[in-house]
Amino acid sequence: MQKRTSNMRIWARGKALGLVFLTLIGLWGLGLAATDGRAEAKEVTIAIILQVAEGKDPVEAVEAMKEVGVFISKQPGLIDGVLLQSSFPGNSPSHVHIMRWRELRDWEAISGSDDFQKLLDEKSAFFDLKPAEVFMPVE
Repeated sequence: MQKRTSNMRIWARGKALGLVFLTLIGLWGLGLAATDGRAEAKEVTIAIILQVAEGKDPVEAVEAMKEVGVFISKQPGLIDGVLLQSSFPGNSPSHVHIMRWRELRDWEAISGSDDFQKLLDEKSAFFDLKPAEVFMPVE
């Protein structure tokens, strides 16, 4: 249990650094286009890599992932999202959550919120996640 707690602290620090990195990369590549003197942000796709935690029941882990997905689905700016499962049992990552957002700032608002962080902390025993990746449409 001590090792898990230590890993969670390291993971939490890594998650915070990942969010800062995500914000910097997202702002750099936001792709603002001027139209009529206004700037319009382009939609972004966020990919979250998930892995069922070692020793956890995959069914329980998926239920925890779905609960996080329900929370995300109620957030403003979300266009759509899907939780994908590897077709090969035992593969890593076991799951990927893909979401399309109207703007990067919509994702940043939820990912930095206390409610979202609290939910992730509650569900983190069931799955491990890597910092989110931001993808933008190729023009």
